[in-house]
Amino acid sequence: MSVPLPQSCIVLALLLPGIWLAGRELSRRLSDQRAIVLALAPGLGAAMWLLAIHAVALITGSFVLGLWIGTCAVAGPGCASWWYGRRQLPGADRAVAGVSRPSRWMWPGAVVATAWIAPAALGWAFHDEVILAGHMSFVAQLQNDIYPPRYGVFPDLELRYHYGFDILCAAITALTRLSIPLAIDLLTLASWAYSFCLLWLLGARWLVHPDRPPAPAAAALLPLVVLFGAGIPFFADSALSAHPWLGLGAVGNVPLNPPLVSYHFQHPWTAGLPLALCLVLIIENSDRMVGRSNNRPTEPAGPEPGWGLGHHAAVATLLVALALSQVVLFASLFGAVLLARVVAAPTRATVAQLVVFALAVAGLAVLSRGFFAPASAESSTGLTLATGIAETLSDTLWWHVQSMGFMLPLGIAGLAMWRGPRVLLATLAVGGLLAVNLLRYTYSWDIVKFATVAGIALSMASAVTIARLARLGRRWVGASLAALALVPTVAAGVLFPLTFTLDRPGIPPSVFALAPDALSAEDAAAVAWLRGRADPGVLVYRRRDVAGAYAQWGGIAQPWIDPMVERFPFARQRLAERRALLRELPADIAAYREAGFGWVVLDDRDRRIRTLAEMWQSQGQARMAARFGHVQIIELSPGRDPP
Repeated sequence: MSVPLPQSCIVLALLLPGIWLAGRELSRRLSDQRAIVLALAPGLGAAMWLLAIHAVALITGSFVLGLWIGTCAVAGPGCASWWYGRRQLPGADRAVAGVSRPSRWMWPGAVVATAWIAPAALGWAFHDEVILAGHMSFVAQLQNDIYPPRYGVFPDLELRYHYGFDILCAAITALTRLSIPLAIDLLTLASWAYSFCLLWLLGARWLVHPDRPPAPAAAALLPLVVLFGAGIPFFADSALSAHPWLGLGAVGNVPLNPPLVSYHFQHPWTAGLPLALCLVLIIENSDRMVGRSNNRPTEPAGPEPGWGLGHHAAVATLLVALALSQVVLFASLFGAVLLARVVAAPTRATVAQLVVFALAVAGLAVLSRGFFAPASAESSTGLTLATGIAETLSDTLWWHVQSMGFMLPLGIAGLAMWRGPRVLLATLAVGGLLAVNLLRYTYSWDIVKFATVAGIALSMASAVTIARLARLGRRWVGASLAALALVPTVAAGVLFPLTFTLDRPGIPPSVFALAPDALSAEDAAAVAWLRGRADPGVLVYRRRDVAGAYAQWGGIAQPWIDPMVERFPFARQRLAERRALLRELPADIAAYREAGFGWVVLDDRDRRIRTLAEMWQSQGQARMAARFGHVQIIELSPGRDPP
């Protein structure tokens, strides 16, 4: 399918360097180290770009206007600040540049780590990409200039979801004319590579021994353990099945929590993980800078000690972008960052400052809608209190062992012996585990995503423990101990993408599809015709086996209820009524109008609905709007009663 957004949007690609410059300008106020400035610039720039597009699009109701104005609003000041800095402060860049540089080994490491997951990303459609209310359909809606996006099955409702990833994907398709699946895959791979680089930089600061020369293996340990860290889900199914390699086992009736590499393909995490790591890097760096003097009268753009205006702006930008991109990471980091800051500077002034800051960030997150969009009258939060993730204590303990494995003991040991940002990581670990064991989410098992937050924190601390083991005794002794701890910690995470590369038997097609649904030439023409004419708030009926492609490629709302739709907070009564309508296909057109149908797309295989459409046309209640070969598009005339 061609991209329906205006071709003039390609011009905006010329402004992408300005977005990076805007991120770099803000990151220069956070650190005087070149490596940190360069590492934070893409994340801060992307967060500002995302929020600018979203804010303008919300106000105007147009994604196209949001893309144009938002891009210019970020890139323009970025270019201007760089030009002003070059002319007025010629020494500023040199002052930032000379302190530290990223290791030359980081780039090959990022390439290898990304190549390892590339066959899975490029060859498969993961998780919620291709469902009726999934990421392909959300991106396609934005391409139709619909804003904010709607639920693909109940388009009368605003999408109450974290769709920051979809905004970025739609922007990429507008600037490059790439197809939706390719844009999703490339952004997924770029996010993975960027996360690797951020973790490498943190590893160089946390794991390299101060009395020894920098070793690439020490810095590489952190991205390896965090990105591929996993539990030990090898006791659930037969070794001939791919399920253990995918972390798809269960304890009792509770599914195991898959490894982080699996969550990276759930696209809110694709956007959320690098934003979260940028926050961790900022907090870690600011803790190091507390008490340091940075008075540089000739360099007013330099970094600020502690938390100055630049830190507040950067942290607020990342948190609000997280609220729009991955709400579990937002909820976890919002409290953890504030607590870490209070512990780092426990003064009344700090507390008062953070109270104002927290209220401002919370207000901006709510105003950004997304997951905080107003709920329909029939839905609820779905949160209830519970004890333990499973029904019994033994099953709960076994679930934690299989889901987190060696990250639990190694992470706890790392937090106990470490002097790094353990308040931040301990808060994430404890908070995530408490949420999993004290709360339930009625509509799905997504509460376990808090366990993933805990796993990220524990895997970081696990890397510290493994690095300490590597320095025990003689070199071969330390290396052996480190390997014994490392291999079982990352085995399941390394095997996960390899499962798709080898196309092992047992990969469930209901969770992992080989490709999006295909459109015939006639259906492709019908989708292109409807994209410019179908109202975003109405349903378009298409036979169930073809409906998925209409949603994925055209962002066209379809009426069918698939299992993933039930994970959204819809009233069960609404779902039952829709199923009954599609099962019975009543003759009265009023039932379809009341349910929100505006169009019916038919071909020779549609019998019952085709007979009804002919009757409605003969009664003047519907009309033939277009025909493409055997495919007919029938418009239901609103409010027309039979003669």
